[in-house]
Amino acid sequence: MTNITTDGLQRYLQVFHETYGETLDEFIPAPFRPKLFRPNILPAEVIGYISTQFGTGYKYGERGTFTVRVEKSSRRIEDALFEVPTRFRHLEECLSLNGQGEVDIYGFKCRGGFPLRIQDVGVLRVTNFLTQIRDWRKVVHYGELYSDRSAERWSEAKAVARAKDEILRAVVDLQQLTSLKVTRLSDYLSVYKPRRVVVLGDFQSEGRRRLDQIKDGLTQLRYYPVLVDEVEDIPHFDLGQKLVALGSSSRFVVMDDSSRSGHLAEFSQIVHEGWYVIVLRLKGSHSSYMTRGVAGRLQTMLEFEYEPDDLPWILAKAVGEIESRIGTRSTELSNIFPWNLKESEPQAPDVP
Repeated sequence: MTNITTDGLQRYLQVFHETYGETLDEFIPAPFRPKLFRPNILPAEVIGYISTQFGTGYKYGERGTFTVRVEKSSRRIEDALFEVPTRFRHLEECLSLNGQGEVDIYGFKCRGGFPLRIQDVGVLRVTNFLTQIRDWRKVVHYGELYSDRSAERWSEAKAVARAKDEILRAVVDLQQLTSLKVTRLSDYLSVYKPRRVVVLGDFQSEGRRRLDQIKDGLTQLRYYPVLVDEVEDIPHFDLGQKLVALGSSSRFVVMDDSSRSGHLAEFSQIVHEGWYVIVLRLKGSHSSYMTRGVAGRLQTMLEFEYEPDDLPWILAKAVGEIESRIGTRSTELSNIFPWNLKESEPQAPDVP
């Protein structure tokens, strides 16, 4: 496998930020942009790091003129990005991460130790991360660290796709804000978005009736369900990208698996992404054997059969169980990651 070069990483960062800026200008109205984190940081110097020992990443310097530079170093990526003085590198780390796909850390304060060490991590994003050791102090306003140094991971095509995906998630939020007729963005982000649920299934006439019943049931349980086709299509974004934008920023997914439809193609992506999913099937129906039994090996998926008359009760039971699993996982992560504590989470509804 070919590793990324300094020129390759420089080009990736340049293309990512150019694409992000162009897509932001095209799709996000100016009043909405201050709620996105990058417009509050950019323009700024972007500093990329390639470690010949372990890892790759980048961070933002002081706000000002947009420039990109890349440094290659024999130090590990954590040492390079946090710029910890040599005399402190032997200290025990405040955080140690291994085997996580994506991790976000906000406002963490590390005092008296090395900031963190990573092993097999897909991406670690740090925001306003403070490290203080004796009289030395460093704040990383925003940075990303990766264990992957492959040229494929840092290609120009991936830069374009990731920049557009990030904007697409903001576009989905904006469309939901408008459709829900919420007057204040802060209310949407704090109240509505955490209870958003994506509903997938057959959009033909019979399937649509089932989906509408599922939506009604979720609404009664105080969630905000959305169908993929209710979100406006966006030029040069395909359906898969739209699904990722919705699913990755929703509480969980409910999939009606009672008949053959496009959701069968979406199922493999749902499993791959590791979202929490409730699979519902009308008794006596059949879509595909490929979707059956999968929940038996996944802690993030539940399967239920229902009849039209008992759908509200089955849906409430399913939601209660998925919320229990989400709560258990949140507690586990809070014990592992001290920054992961939440003041409030949606509660499991009472089963009628």
